[in-house]
Amino acid sequence: MISFSIVIPFYNGSEFIMETISSILNQDNKQRSFTFEVIIVNDGSDKENADFIYQKTKHLECISLYDKENGGLMNALNYGVAKSKGDYVIIIGQDDMLSENHLNSISDIIQEGGIDVIFNDALYYSNERATNFLVRGDKIPKISNEPYDNFINCAKWNFIVSTGICIKREVLLDKPFVEQYKNQGEWLTWLRILREHSLYFNNNTKALYRRHNANMTNDLFSRFSLNNMKYNLHVNLYFYKLSYRGSREKCIFISKLCKDIIVYLYRSFFGGGRTHKKIFSKNWGS
Repeated sequence: MISFSIVIPFYNGSEFIMETISSILNQDNKQRSFTFEVIIVNDGSDKENADFIYQKTKHLECISLYDKENGGLMNALNYGVAKSKGDYVIIIGQDDMLSENHLNSISDIIQEGGIDVIFNDALYYSNERATNFLVRGDKIPKISNEPYDNFINCAKWNFIVSTGICIKREVLLDKPFVEQYKNQGEWLTWLRILREHSLYFNNNTKALYRRHNANMTNDLFSRFSLNNMKYNLHVNLYFYKLSYRGSREKCIFISKLCKDIIVYLYRSFFGGGRTHKKIFSKNWGS
């Protein structure tokens, strides 16, 4: 039987966390094809939020709550993975939700064998309802059987949706989330993993990605700042370092670098530093 560890990093997220937990507890498991545990990592929340999550989860046997000092999103994810016991780790944000067939659909894929990473798309969730808009949609490229091809495509643009992503625990222990950038290490981590490991796009389920005023939609990525540019440059250099460094890889590196510089200069001088189209991502505390 397949065992999952569902890791939820938590930081002052009392407003929506119970909906997230409910979406997990309501998973369809009529076939009894899997077991799961839920690991909540309280990453230095204030007393009110810490007390809330403790009181709400203390009676739920499948949930383990861990308290730690604030270290940022990537650190909280690594902490949760280290505490996990399942064969596979599933990541979900404190304000997002899984569809009821999420674990079932992943179980079916795992039983086919040979897959290390399974990701899905997500629907934006706003005003207490799911929209018809996908986070990635038709921008997700065709997934290759060759890990290096997926690595190349991810270097061009981060097409991976992290909400509900499923990764072999042993892979994450070997290649943990990159913590150098406290709240922005996912793209670097995907490159690190996809360089060597198989990838599968699960089109049989959609997670729900919540948009609200407190998430990073209106903060971290709504402004193309110098810090964003530095992060993108790091991603670009990281990709090139891991790549074969041939002519194709050089072209990708140079084109991405030029694009980032042009976008940064344009938005700095003509757009007040703000993007014309918001890039949606997750919120986390500093």
